[in-house]
Amino acid sequence: MKKPWSRADRLGLASLFVGVAGCLATLAAVPPRRPPTLPPPSPLAGTWRIEHTIQSTKYRQYAGLAITYEVTLEVRSGGVVGEGHKQFENGFTLPRFAQTPIHLQGTIDGDVVRGTYTEEGALRLSHGAFEWRVSGSEASGTFRSTAAASSGLVRAKRAV
Repeated sequence: MKKPWSRADRLGLASLFVGVAGCLATLAAVPPRRPPTLPPPSPLAGTWRIEHTIQSTKYRQYAGLAITYEVTLEVRSGGVVGEGHKQFENGFTLPRFAQTPIHLQGTIDGDVVRGTYTEEGALRLSHGAFEWRVSGSEASGTFRSTAAASSGLVRAKRAV
């Protein structure tokens, strides 16, 4: 025959239930852990088509020339770096041997990117500087280059 629960057994069991209920209430009050969130990807990161239209130059035959580069940009701690190549002149695809490399680096200040670049031309290196204002997947601004002492406008679009 079973012995009835003693008063001490009943109090111990009640204390256990109260303790378990308290633990469950505490666990319910603690917000669940969320995995750390990564910063959103930079709107600059990715491949861009960057067109330089020459407005001023030492050589008149280059005035109005539109040179398009395809450059892949990476954002690194407040700055931007890019590697690419010249792809078009006045909308015409250049032969592979004329698709010279370009390297750029710059700083980001809000929606403005300022920097310098080096193009490895067929005969010599040329250096330049740029300033872009970025809006979504487009940018516009100015450039100046040691190549033909040129300067002009920049239009850029994220490549699809």
